[in-house]
Amino acid sequence: MSNIHVHIDEIEWQSINPFPEQELSSVRCKELLNREQAGCKEWLFGLAEMPAHGKLPLHTHRNDIMIYILSGKAKVQLGARAVELEPFSGAYFPAKKPHSIESLGPEPLSYLYTYVCEEEPQTIDWELADEKAASRLIIENKLNTRWALHEEFENWTYWEPSKGSRLRYRTLFDDEHGNTREGVAIYSVATNTHYTRHFHGDPEIYYIVSGHGIMQVENSVYEVNPGSALYIGPSVVHGIDNLGDKPLKNYVIFGSKTMEDWTPVEDVYTEVRLKNQRPPAELGV
Repeated sequence: MSNIHVHIDEIEWQSINPFPEQELSSVRCKELLNREQAGCKEWLFGLAEMPAHGKLPLHTHRNDIMIYILSGKAKVQLGARAVELEPFSGAYFPAKKPHSIESLGPEPLSYLYTYVCEEEPQTIDWELADEKAASRLIIENKLNTRWALHEEFENWTYWEPSKGSRLRYRTLFDDEHGNTREGVAIYSVATNTHYTRHFHGDPEIYYIVSGHGIMQVENSVYEVNPGSALYIGPSVVHGIDNLGDKPLKNYVIFGSKTMEDWTPVEDVYTEVRLKNQRPPAELGV
């Protein structure tokens, strides 16, 4: 198995300036998961930081792109429409549609980005967009056509019936929530809770927003903390234990059919398996 796990502290910042002919505020990024590093062919996933009052002007890509704001405030625009977003908000920009991202300050804007790359190269093409053309594109940010929202807009859905409300998720985007071709959700695993090991045909990316725990991926065990990112390939068995004293919050990217073929591979556990009680090899079986 390739190195599917990385922490943001292990990756160096890289400065990017997609439009050198313009005087832009410096934007920097950490590329966390990609085809070369993690075997992640479906997405290009990373962390970006924009200085206070910085801006990426209207532009397009051949890729769909999702962002999720971790800190700071942003103004995001898609075509003729613009909204302001706070931390724990997401936005989805369809391929070849003009969009922009602006930091409203006074602090830097930090956000996760995901480029959809299964059918496209993992070299991102940036093209400045025409302001007049953008003004003619109107995608209303409504329930069925939403492209930007705060995660609290969605109610929690509970996943494993025997565990009550201890395992829950919020869907931000999918084919029924905004008509997007990728899924984006927030998963929460309560303290002293085990998320049953399972598999499904679609791949996933997990990014730990808060909390502490371990993830079992096939026969490997990874300690995860805020800033950990993992790529879970198609049909790969995986599960989670929350070992901390607060909920383990995960930002998750997934394929469109993940919920349809979710298949457990173990009996439901009633208590968490602490890492220091069992050797890693046993945790993974």
